[in-house]
Amino acid sequence: MNLFERKVPELQLCEIYKRVEAGATSGDQTLLQQWCAGFEDRDGKFVHEFQTTFNSSFWELYLHAVLKEFKFDVDYRHARPDFVVTSPHDFCIEAVTAQPVGGQPLEPGQTDEAMALLGNLNELNRRAMVRLANSFHSKVKKYRESYSALGHVRDKPFVLAVAAFDSPAFFALSTRPMEALLYNYYVDEEAFVAGERASLEGEHLVSINKDNGAPIELGMFQGPAFSEVSAIVWNPCATWGKVRTMSPMVANERVVVQSVRYNPNSHFPHHLVETKPDTSETLFDGLTVFHNPFAAFPLDPTVFQHPDVAQVYVDHSADEFVFDRREGQLLFRTLLTIVTRSS
Repeated sequence: MNLFERKVPELQLCEIYKRVEAGATSGDQTLLQQWCAGFEDRDGKFVHEFQTTFNSSFWELYLHAVLKEFKFDVDYRHARPDFVVTSPHDFCIEAVTAQPVGGQPLEPGQTDEAMALLGNLNELNRRAMVRLANSFHSKVKKYRESYSALGHVRDKPFVLAVAAFDSPAFFALSTRPMEALLYNYYVDEEAFVAGERASLEGEHLVSINKDNGAPIELGMFQGPAFSEVSAIVWNPCATWGKVRTMSPMVANERVVVQSVRYNPNSHFPHHLVETKPDTSETLFDGLTVFHNPFAAFPLDPTVFQHPDVAQVYVDHSADEFVFDRREGQLLFRTLLTIVTRSS
Protein backbone atom coordinates (compact mmCIF):
# COMPACT_ATOMS: atom_id res chain seq x y z
CA MET A 1 0.00 0.00 0.00
CA ASN A 2 1.63 3.22 -1.23
CA LEU A 3 0.09 6.12 0.69
CA PHE A 4 1.63 8.69 -1.63
CA GLU A 5 0.42 7.20 -4.91
CA ARG A 6 -2.16 9.70 -6.10
CA LYS A 7 -5.69 8.30 -5.98
CA VAL A 8 -7.68 11.54 -6.32
CA PRO A 9 -7.47 14.72 -8.43
CA GLU A 10 -5.47 17.65 -7.07
CA LEU A 11 -8.59 19.63 -6.18
CA GLN A 12 -9.83 16.84 -3.90
CA LEU A 13 -6.62 16.55 -1.87
CA CYS A 14 -6.79 17.53 1.78
CA GLU A 15 -4.66 20.58 2.56
CA ILE A 16 -2.90 18.70 5.34
CA TYR A 17 -2.07 15.86 3.00
CA LYS A 18 -0.70 18.27 0.39
CA ARG A 19 1.54 19.84 3.02
CA VAL A 20 2.73 16.42 4.19
CA GLU A 21 3.30 15.18 0.65
CA ALA A 22 5.33 18.26 -0.25
CA GLY A 23 7.56 18.01 2.82
CA ALA A 24 7.85 14.28 3.43
CA THR A 25 11.43 13.10 3.10
CA SER A 26 12.48 9.63 2.00
CA GLY A 27 13.10 8.90 5.69
CA ASP A 28 9.55 9.95 6.59
CA GLN A 29 8.09 7.74 3.88
CA THR A 30 10.25 4.81 4.97
CA LEU A 31 9.01 5.06 8.56
CA LEU A 32 5.39 5.43 7.51
CA GLN A 33 5.65 2.37 5.28
CA GLN A 34 7.02 0.46 8.27
CA TRP A 35 3.93 1.49 10.23
CA CYS A 36 1.77 0.27 7.33
CA ALA A 37 3.32 -3.20 7.18
CA GLY A 38 0.64 -5.78 7.94
CA PHE A 39 -2.21 -3.27 7.75
CA GLU A 40 -5.15 -4.55 5.71
CA ASP A 41 -7.20 -2.13 3.62
CA ARG A 42 -10.49 -3.97 4.01
CA ASP A 43 -12.63 -1.77 1.77
CA GLY A 44 -9.97 -0.59 -0.68
CA LYS A 45 -10.52 3.06 0.22
CA PHE A 46 -7.77 3.73 2.74
CA VAL A 47 -5.29 5.55 0.48
CA HIS A 48 -8.15 7.65 -0.92
CA GLU A 49 -9.21 8.64 2.61
CA PHE A 50 -5.60 9.26 3.64
CA GLN A 51 -5.27 11.79 0.83
CA THR A 52 -8.68 13.44 1.24
CA THR A 53 -9.06 13.56 5.05
CA PHE A 54 -5.62 12.57 6.42
CA ASN A 55 -6.05 12.97 10.20
CA SER A 56 -8.41 10.07 10.89
CA SER A 57 -6.46 7.75 8.57
CA PHE A 58 -3.14 8.75 10.13
CA TRP A 59 -4.56 8.03 13.61
CA GLU A 60 -5.65 4.57 12.46
CA LEU A 61 -2.18 3.87 11.05
CA TYR A 62 -0.59 4.97 14.31
CA LEU A 63 -2.83 2.61 16.28
CA HIS A 64 -1.91 -0.24 13.95
CA ALA A 65 1.77 0.50 14.54
CA VAL A 66 1.22 0.53 18.32
CA LEU A 67 -0.59 -2.82 18.31
CA LYS A 68 2.14 -4.27 16.11
CA GLU A 69 4.86 -2.97 18.45
CA PHE A 70 3.09 -4.68 21.35
CA LYS A 71 3.10 -7.88 19.22
CA PHE A 72 -0.68 -8.22 19.41
CA ASP A 73 -2.42 -10.43 16.85
CA VAL A 74 -5.20 -8.54 15.05
CA ASP A 75 -7.97 -10.33 13.17
CA TYR A 76 -8.65 -8.15 10.11
CA ARG A 77 -11.40 -10.40 8.75
CA HIS A 78 -13.99 -8.29 10.56
CA ALA A 79 -15.05 -4.98 9.02
CA ARG A 80 -15.91 -3.52 12.42
CA PRO A 81 -14.78 -2.45 14.89
CA ASP A 82 -11.44 -1.22 13.58
CA PHE A 83 -9.17 -3.62 15.49
CA VAL A 84 -10.13 -7.02 16.88
CA VAL A 85 -7.19 -8.15 19.00
CA THR A 86 -7.10 -11.90 19.60
CA SER A 87 -3.73 -12.64 21.21
CA PRO A 88 -2.12 -12.53 23.73
CA HIS A 89 -5.15 -10.56 24.96
CA ASP A 90 -8.71 -10.58 23.66
CA PHE A 91 -10.28 -7.13 23.19
CA CYS A 92 -11.55 -4.71 20.56
CA ILE A 93 -10.58 -1.16 19.65
CA GLU A 94 -12.61 1.39 17.77
CA ALA A 95 -10.79 4.46 16.45
CA VAL A 96 -12.66 7.74 16.83
CA THR A 97 -11.67 11.31 16.07
CA ALA A 98 -13.13 14.60 17.24
CA GLN A 99 -13.50 16.78 14.16
CA PRO A 100 -14.17 20.51 13.86
CA VAL A 101 -17.68 21.82 13.33
CA GLY A 102 -18.51 21.24 9.68
CA GLY A 103 -16.18 18.24 9.45
CA GLN A 104 -13.55 19.86 7.24
CA PRO A 105 -9.98 18.97 8.33
CA LEU A 106 -8.11 21.89 9.86
CA GLU A 107 -4.47 22.40 9.06
CA PRO A 108 -2.40 22.93 12.22
CA GLY A 109 -0.11 25.90 12.24
CA GLN A 110 0.42 29.51 13.17
CA THR A 111 -2.93 30.86 12.03
CA ASP A 112 -4.59 33.64 14.00
CA GLU A 113 -7.06 31.13 15.46
CA ALA A 114 -4.30 28.71 16.44
CA MET A 115 -2.25 31.42 18.12
CA ALA A 116 -5.30 32.67 20.02
CA LEU A 117 -6.01 29.18 21.34
CA LEU A 118 -2.37 28.63 22.30
CA GLY A 119 -2.68 31.78 24.38
CA ASN A 120 -5.84 30.54 26.10
CA LEU A 121 -5.48 26.92 27.16
CA ASN A 122 -8.83 26.90 28.94
CA GLU A 123 -10.61 27.76 25.70
CA LEU A 124 -8.52 25.22 23.79
CA ASN A 125 -9.49 22.53 26.31
CA ARG A 126 -13.15 23.60 26.45
CA ARG A 127 -13.52 23.30 22.70
CA ALA A 128 -11.80 19.92 22.75
CA MET A 129 -14.09 18.66 25.52
CA VAL A 130 -17.20 19.67 23.57
CA ARG A 131 -16.10 17.84 20.43
CA LEU A 132 -14.72 14.85 22.36
CA ALA A 133 -18.01 14.46 24.23
CA ASN A 134 -19.89 14.42 20.93
CA SER A 135 -17.57 11.75 19.52
CA PHE A 136 -17.76 9.69 22.70
CA HIS A 137 -21.57 9.65 22.76
CA SER A 138 -21.70 8.83 19.05
CA LYS A 139 -19.49 5.76 19.44
CA VAL A 140 -21.30 4.54 22.55
CA LYS A 141 -24.56 4.75 20.61
CA LYS A 142 -22.99 2.78 17.77
CA TYR A 143 -21.79 0.12 20.21
CA ARG A 144 -25.23 -0.23 21.78
CA GLU A 145 -27.09 -0.35 18.47
CA SER A 146 -24.62 -2.41 16.43
CA TYR A 147 -21.31 -3.62 17.82
CA SER A 148 -22.70 -5.23 20.99
CA ALA A 149 -24.55 -7.83 18.92
CA LEU A 150 -21.43 -9.01 17.08
CA GLY A 151 -20.03 -12.33 18.24
CA HIS A 152 -16.42 -11.17 18.02
CA VAL A 153 -17.22 -8.14 20.22
CA ARG A 154 -19.69 -9.47 22.76
CA ASP A 155 -18.42 -10.03 26.32
CA LYS A 156 -14.97 -8.56 25.59
CA PRO A 157 -13.28 -5.35 26.69
CA PHE A 158 -14.21 -2.57 24.26
CA VAL A 159 -11.70 0.29 23.95
CA LEU A 160 -12.15 3.65 22.26
CA ALA A 161 -8.95 5.07 20.77
CA VAL A 162 -9.67 8.79 20.67
CA ALA A 163 -7.87 11.63 18.90
CA ALA A 164 -8.85 15.30 18.75
CA PHE A 165 -8.43 17.24 15.52
CA ASP A 166 -11.07 19.82 16.36
CA SER A 167 -8.97 22.98 16.14
CA PRO A 168 -5.82 24.25 14.38
CA ALA A 169 -4.07 24.02 17.77
CA PHE A 170 -4.94 20.36 18.43
CA PHE A 171 -1.22 19.51 18.54
CA ALA A 172 -0.96 21.43 21.85
CA LEU A 173 -3.50 19.32 23.73
CA SER A 174 -2.25 17.24 26.62
CA THR A 175 -4.24 15.06 29.03
CA ARG A 176 -6.32 17.91 30.54
CA PRO A 177 -9.48 17.67 28.40
CA MET A 178 -9.63 13.87 28.67
CA GLU A 179 -9.14 13.90 32.45
CA ALA A 180 -12.08 16.28 32.75
CA LEU A 181 -14.25 14.43 30.27
CA LEU A 182 -13.82 11.09 32.01
CA TYR A 183 -13.18 11.87 35.68
CA ASN A 184 -14.46 15.45 36.31
CA TYR A 185 -10.84 16.43 37.05
CA TYR A 186 -9.54 19.63 35.48
CA VAL A 187 -6.23 21.44 35.95
CA ASP A 188 -6.43 25.16 35.20
CA GLU A 189 -2.93 25.84 33.89
CA GLU A 190 -3.85 29.39 32.90
CA ALA A 191 -4.53 30.24 36.55
CA PHE A 192 -1.22 28.70 37.61
CA VAL A 193 0.77 30.60 34.98
CA ALA A 194 -0.98 33.82 36.00
CA GLY A 195 0.04 33.26 39.62
CA GLU A 196 -3.54 32.79 40.80
CA ARG A 197 -2.78 29.31 42.09
CA ALA A 198 0.25 27.98 43.88
CA SER A 199 0.10 24.47 42.42
CA LEU A 200 -1.23 22.44 39.53
CA GLU A 201 -3.80 20.65 41.64
CA GLY A 202 -6.98 19.90 39.75
CA GLU A 203 -10.53 20.90 40.58
CA HIS A 204 -13.85 19.11 40.29
CA LEU A 205 -15.46 20.12 36.99
CA VAL A 206 -19.02 18.87 36.50
CA SER A 207 -19.82 20.37 33.11
CA ILE A 208 -18.71 22.76 30.38
CA ASN A 209 -20.73 24.86 27.99
CA LYS A 210 -21.07 24.72 24.24
CA ASP A 211 -20.67 27.91 22.23
CA ASN A 212 -24.42 28.47 22.54
CA GLY A 213 -24.28 28.15 26.33
CA ALA A 214 -25.85 24.69 26.53
CA PRO A 215 -24.13 22.59 29.22
CA ILE A 216 -22.41 19.27 28.55
CA GLU A 217 -22.10 16.92 31.49
CA LEU A 218 -18.65 15.50 32.16
CA GLY A 219 -17.43 12.50 34.16
CA MET A 220 -18.19 9.63 31.76
CA PHE A 221 -16.20 7.21 33.92
CA GLN A 222 -17.56 8.41 37.27
CA GLY A 223 -20.50 6.03 37.27
CA PRO A 224 -21.95 3.00 35.44
CA ALA A 225 -23.72 4.96 32.68
CA PHE A 226 -21.06 4.07 30.11
CA SER A 227 -19.96 0.67 31.38
CA GLU A 228 -19.70 -0.56 27.76
CA VAL A 229 -16.46 1.38 27.33
CA SER A 230 -13.60 -0.40 29.07
CA ALA A 231 -10.92 2.24 28.48
CA ILE A 232 -9.86 5.20 26.38
CA VAL A 233 -6.56 5.27 24.48
CA TRP A 234 -5.33 8.83 23.91
CA ASN A 235 -2.22 10.36 22.38
CA PRO A 236 -2.31 14.02 21.25
CA CYS A 237 1.37 13.68 20.28
CA ALA A 238 0.53 11.11 17.58
CA THR A 239 0.73 13.65 14.79
CA TRP A 240 2.88 14.02 11.69
CA GLY A 241 5.47 15.51 14.06
CA LYS A 242 6.05 12.03 15.50
CA VAL A 243 6.98 10.74 12.04
CA ARG A 244 9.28 13.70 11.44
CA THR A 245 10.93 13.24 14.85
CA MET A 246 11.42 9.48 14.63
CA SER A 247 12.18 9.01 10.92
CA PRO A 248 15.65 8.25 9.56
CA MET A 249 17.85 11.25 8.87
CA VAL A 250 18.28 12.40 5.27
CA ALA A 251 20.91 14.63 3.70
CA ASN A 252 20.61 18.41 3.73
CA GLU A 253 18.18 18.64 6.63
CA ARG A 254 18.56 19.59 10.28
CA VAL A 255 15.63 18.89 12.59
CA VAL A 256 15.51 20.50 16.05
CA VAL A 257 12.96 18.97 18.42
CA GLN A 258 11.79 20.81 21.53
CA SER A 259 9.79 18.69 23.96
CA VAL A 260 8.01 19.24 27.26
CA ARG A 261 8.14 16.18 29.50
CA TYR A 262 6.60 15.15 32.79
CA ASN A 263 8.52 16.08 35.93
CA PRO A 264 7.11 14.49 39.11
CA ASN A 265 9.43 16.55 41.30
CA SER A 266 8.21 19.99 40.29
CA HIS A 267 5.20 21.93 39.04
CA PHE A 268 7.37 22.80 36.06
CA PRO A 269 8.05 20.13 33.41
CA HIS A 270 11.35 19.15 31.87
CA HIS A 271 12.24 21.01 28.67
CA LEU A 272 14.46 19.17 26.19
CA VAL A 273 16.05 20.39 22.99
CA GLU A 274 17.35 17.61 20.75
CA THR A 275 18.57 17.33 17.18
CA LYS A 276 18.02 14.40 14.83
CA PRO A 277 19.20 11.72 14.77
CA ASP A 278 19.80 12.02 18.53
CA THR A 279 16.15 12.30 19.55
CA SER A 280 14.65 10.28 22.38
CA GLU A 281 11.01 10.11 21.26
CA THR A 282 9.49 6.65 20.86
CA LEU A 283 6.36 5.34 19.20
CA PHE A 284 4.57 5.10 22.56
CA ASP A 285 5.63 8.52 23.83
CA GLY A 286 2.58 10.60 24.77
CA LEU A 287 0.26 7.58 24.95
CA THR A 288 -2.15 7.42 27.89
CA VAL A 289 -4.72 4.72 28.70
CA PHE A 290 -7.66 5.86 30.82
CA HIS A 291 -9.48 2.92 32.43
CA ASN A 292 -13.16 2.86 33.34
CA PRO A 293 -13.58 1.64 36.94
CA PHE A 294 -17.23 0.82 36.16
CA ALA A 295 -16.51 -1.18 32.99
CA ALA A 296 -18.65 -4.26 32.45
CA PHE A 297 -15.59 -5.95 30.92
CA PRO A 298 -12.48 -4.23 32.32
CA LEU A 299 -9.25 -3.99 30.38
CA ASP A 300 -6.39 -5.32 32.46
CA PRO A 301 -3.73 -2.57 32.95
CA THR A 302 -1.04 -5.10 32.05
CA VAL A 303 -2.30 -5.15 28.44
CA PHE A 304 -0.64 -1.81 27.63
CA GLN A 305 1.98 -1.91 30.34
CA HIS A 306 5.16 -0.22 29.12
CA PRO A 307 7.50 2.41 30.60
CA ASP A 308 6.51 4.92 27.90
CA VAL A 309 2.74 4.43 28.37
CA ALA A 310 0.90 6.30 31.11
CA GLN A 311 -2.21 4.74 32.62
CA VAL A 312 -5.01 5.87 34.92
CA TYR A 313 -6.85 3.13 36.76
CA VAL A 314 -8.30 2.17 40.14
CA ASP A 315 -6.28 0.14 42.60
CA HIS A 316 -9.16 -1.80 44.13
CA SER A 317 -7.01 -3.13 46.98
CA ALA A 318 -6.39 0.44 48.16
CA ASP A 319 -9.64 1.88 46.75
CA GLU A 320 -7.86 4.76 45.05
CA PHE A 321 -7.04 6.10 41.61
CA VAL A 322 -3.54 5.48 40.32
CA PHE A 323 -1.90 7.75 37.74
CA ASP A 324 0.96 5.54 36.58
CA ARG A 325 3.28 7.84 34.66
CA ARG A 326 7.05 7.76 34.47
CA GLU A 327 9.32 10.76 34.67
CA GLY A 328 10.05 12.13 31.23
CA GLN A 329 6.83 11.09 29.52
CA LEU A 330 6.15 13.30 26.52
CA LEU A 331 3.51 15.98 27.06
CA PHE A 332 4.08 18.30 24.12
CA ARG A 333 6.51 18.61 21.25
CA THR A 334 7.38 21.08 18.50
CA LEU A 335 10.00 20.79 15.82
CA LEU A 336 11.87 23.00 13.42
CA THR A 337 13.26 21.71 10.13
CA ILE A 338 16.14 23.52 8.47
CA VAL A 339 16.80 22.48 4.88
CA THR A 340 20.12 23.30 3.23
CA ARG A 341 19.73 23.76 -0.52
CA SER A 342 22.67 23.50 -2.87
CA SER A 343 23.37 26.63 -4.92
